[in-house]
Amino acid sequence: MTSIRRQLVALLERGAIPGEQVERAVRLSGLYPPGRAWSVFLDRLLLWLGCLALPLAVDRLGQAPSGAGQRHSHHPVVDDVHRR
Repeated sequence: MTSIRRQLVALLERGAIPGEQVERAVRLSGLYPPGRAWSVFLDRLLLWLGCLALPLAVDRLGQAPSGAGQRHSHHPVVDDVHRR
């Protein structure tokens, strides 16, 4: 079975669709999803990314930060105060 895209390209190459009608032909062919489909796709993508981020964030909270117990701010005045 030939895809819609290939059928559309074949029609364009044969000159069956005039150049000024290409955008309309693509829209009517359903080649690109409508706005609602993009909204649903983005909604589900963000849901899955959130589901992946949550356990990673919880795992990260359970770990001690690197250099725990050290006070070093990379600021000479603050570091000098902490040394005293």
